[in-house]
Amino acid sequence: MAVIADIIEGSTIQDTGGYSATRVFLVTGVTGAASAKLYNALNASGIPQIDEVHPSVSTIRCSSRNAEAASSDDNTTFRVTCQYTTPTYRSGGVDDPAQISIGSVAQDGQTTADKDGVDIILGPFDYTIGTPPQTKEAIKQTGLVSKMFPMPSVSFQRRLTSMDQLVGEAVAYVGKVNSAIFYLNKTGTVAVGIGSALCTRISGNSSDGGTTFDVTYDFQISQSSKGWKANVVYVNQETGLPHPDATEANGGKKEIDIYEEADFNDLDLVGWTP
Repeated sequence: MAVIADIIEGSTIQDTGGYSATRVFLVTGVTGAASAKLYNALNASGIPQIDEVHPSVSTIRCSSRNAEAASSDDNTTFRVTCQYTTPTYRSGGVDDPAQISIGSVAQDGQTTADKDGVDIILGPFDYTIGTPPQTKEAIKQTGLVSKMFPMPSVSFQRRLTSMDQLVGEAVAYVGKVNSAIFYLNKTGTVAVGIGSALCTRISGNSSDGGTTFDVTYDFQISQSSKGWKANVVYVNQETGLPHPDATEANGGKKEIDIYEEADFNDLDLVGWTP
């Protein structure tokens, strides 16, 4: 078989805020049974493969291929059309970074402090009860109120060609916080502090029987200066609320690391290098 590349008729290149292109090939001398000729033409040497980079525009890749008879009078010559578009996921390599999505949602939570971080303290005060009236003192307690907290998130999408890598990453990183500064872009100018990023999901889908996987990596970013550390406070047994006099100094409060750590830069999501 012989392949004639880039037939002018039918070939295009467009720029609509991102390049796309069509390349047309002519494959001659195709042999085989009638049912196999289209397949043989599509996979002839010299025909681009799916995900192959365009020879002139390095930002687009082959996303679809189609073979058809070039003429009703010739059953050995076939026309192959290859479409090139910007890939949805990266296929590997530090010069081909993953897609990034960034957002924030408000999540339900509770707090014992006001907007300035000052503890909400109620009491003590005197009150009367019973007949004859008796004066009693209400003990001091901490106020506990509901609050919507902002929860920024970062999501990466890329394509992997290894099921073992996907499974290994899911086991190694999900449910852990970053042990090192987590860089969100290739130049290292956008980053998340140590212990502030929690990997909540790594999942992949394959539409080609496990040859490639479109993988999503989700991270939640803590807005606390202490990251994802847990704060445990002594609870007043009479009120069921955190005791107002509890401090770290007297042992009434503790700050605890509850998440294991991993270096998320090792995932090589954006191609950052130190």
